[in-house]
Amino acid sequence: MTMGVALRIVFRELLSVSLKFSEKVIVLLTFALYFGWTTVAVFANLASALHYYGLPLSNFLGLSWQLVVLFLAAFTAHYFLMEMKFSLPYFLTLTWPFTAIIIETLQSGWAALPLTIFAVSATVVLLYKRICKQHLV
Repeated sequence: MTMGVALRIVFRELLSVSLKFSEKVIVLLTFALYFGWTTVAVFANLASALHYYGLPLSNFLGLSWQLVVLFLAAFTAHYFLMEMKFSLPYFLTLTWPFTAIIIETLQSGWAALPLTIFAVSATVVLLYKRICKQHLV
């Protein structure tokens, strides 16, 4: 988590620095991807730890805690996406896990339908925000 905070600070500073196009592509792309992976890893690790320490994956309790983690991930993704000025590489690293969750929960059947609906909703909201921001700039 400390690494994620440090990357966030560095990335925000990089957004305000004047760079040549080639430098901007290399540096911002690298930091955006790395910061995106770090953001995703926090929630993947949280879910893994919660399951490891005894929370079930199925039944109402399992569905509930997974929805909470998914909500926190979506909220954080949206917040950081706005803060990172809707960086395309950062956006892509945030949307791939939601897409993976959609695919996995669709294969799980009706029991995981709330997770599927939430993951689809989060992905659509992030995509909509990215498209709207792209047209405003």
